[in-house]
Parts: sequence; structure tokens; C-alpha cells
Amino acid sequence: MAVDFRPELMRKDIVYCMRSECPLASSCLRYLSYKHSEGFSTHSFVDPRTPLTGRGCKQYVSNEVQRMARGFKSAMGLVQHRSIAQLRAHICYELDWGRSHFYRYASGEYLLTLEQQKQVTEIFAEFGVAPKDGVFDSYEESYEVSY
Repeated sequence: MAVDFRPELMRKDIVYCMRSECPLASSCLRYLSYKHSEGFSTHSFVDPRTPLTGRGCKQYVSNEVQRMARGFKSAMGLVQHRSIAQLRAHICYELDWGRSHFYRYASGEYLLTLEQQKQVTEIFAEFGVAPKDGVFDSYEESYEVSY
């Protein structure tokens, strides 16, 4: 399904793809980012020599806009002080984050995907924290581009 590309929602650089002949190009964030980019001297690209399969491309990234969450510091303030380290360790284990990634997500430097939001919310609930306004500090629309 082709969705209009919204360049203002791009929060970070992405590896471009120049393959206009790809059957998924009209909904691929890599191709659409390349197509709408300004001139540049150097950039990273998907190797155009890689053969396309009947099912599409291994490098495909959907251009569907997601409701991403930013930060969960306010919810951290609701956790009992003696449980903070245990909560942090549990989140890091479940989401396969290191300590520095945890702090980047908690502070809102990194956006949380829908799946990450679900996992973090469940972990906070295990620790007895379920604020009526939600666990996250804010929400915004963005493309899902992993860090």
C-alpha cells in the first residue's frame, strides 16, 4: 500500500536505495528518502547489484507512519526507589538494551516503537506502575528506523 512520504518525519539518516524498478519502491522508506533527498556528495546505499527476489527486497523498510513514544522519566519517578535498579535491569534484559541505551530511551533521546512501548508498559505494570496518563512522557508521529 503506497502512503505519501512525509520527509519532515525523518529523524535520522537512512541507507538509501536507488532501485526505481523494485516492486516495493513506492512504499519503501529507503527509496522514497533517496527520491526526495537534496543533492549530496557521499551517502550509504543498498548495493544495486543485489538481485531482487519474487517476494521483494531484504532491505525493505515500510514508509508507514508510526505513533512513537518519547521518554518514560515521569513513570520512573513513580517506581519505589529500592526497585529502580531491578526495573532498569528487567527492561534492559527484555528489550536487549545496554545501560546507555536504556538511559537514551528513558530520557527521550531515542523514540520507542509500538512493540517497545508494549513491552515497557507491561514491565512497569509488573512493578505496580500504571499511570492513568500512560507510561510515556510524550508521543509523536515518525517513521520506524531502528538505531
